[in-house]
Amino acid sequence: RVFFLDKYHGPRFAALSVAGVTAWRCYLAATSVSASMALGVADVATFSAAVVFWWLQEHFLHLHLLHSKADWMGKEIHEGHHANPYFHISIDPAGLIMSWLLTTHLIFCAILPFPMALSATAGYATAGLFYEWAHFIVHTKVRWRKGSYWSRMKDHHVRHHLVDDRYWLGFSVPAVDDLFGTNPNVQEVQREQRKINQQQRVAE
Repeated sequence: RVFFLDKYHGPRFAALSVAGVTAWRCYLAATSVSASMALGVADVATFSAAVVFWWLQEHFLHLHLLHSKADWMGKEIHEGHHANPYFHISIDPAGLIMSWLLTTHLIFCAILPFPMALSATAGYATAGLFYEWAHFIVHTKVRWRKGSYWSRMKDHHVRHHLVDDRYWLGFSVPAVDDLFGTNPNVQEVQREQRKINQQQRVAE
């Protein structure tokens, strides 16, 4: 109810975007006599590739944009997110969500045939909506069965917030951090932090 029906418009607009581009793609397939417009394996591959692209993009942008020194609206929002206690409502503003999706759709249109651009946008927006939901729910006090996918996702993200924000940068698929070497042993990171703190106290 909070995610879709409360004062936060972003999730509703993202869901409408997924429905809209999907309906548009299906309409083209149903009304065109051209074989190139038919729904097929290429659409599934393009949709899937866009989802995987989102997973990789999460890590890259989290590291190089949200935690960078560059000043932009998203960085300020992210700093505020980290400054809050862990359990809080975390949903991106509708303006940021929709401008991001529109920009990505236009890029897809520039590099892909239009039907495939719609399929790519559908995949990208679906992955984005899943991220918004998952990121919202792991910042609540909802409890998940230990060892479940949701429990592992939450544990992974808690480390990023409460242990060291240089690591555990993936989200939808935590294993992405294994790919990029940003999933270290928690105890080792904590030992490193204690050592640095001791050195700082000695220096003072």
